[in-house]
Amino acid sequence: MKRIFRGFRFGEKGFTLIELLVVVAILGALAAVAIPNVGKFIGQGKTESYETELYNVQTAVMAMPADSTTGVISPSAVQPTADMDLVVTTDTTPLLLSA
Repeated sequence: MKRIFRGFRFGEKGFTLIELLVVVAILGALAAVAIPNVGKFIGQGKTESYETELYNVQTAVMAMPADSTTGVISPSAVQPTADMDLVVTTDTTPLLLSA
């Protein structure tokens, strides 16, 4: 019986090779699941930020007539414009969308 207990070496501290391999395998499995999901979320965040910015521009364009005295913006909202500085109200002191 003493021979069996001597084999355990009670005074030594540390992890066995099998314990370390199990931990490395668990971390590898977690990384294999987490890394693709992080990449997906990064791409999704850019798309959502673009959609949010477009919504903010649409809200600003719709709020311009409410702020003006005439309630009309020029050029017409039906015509597309490449430069948002061209969108103004028809008031005596026009409101610029860029402002």
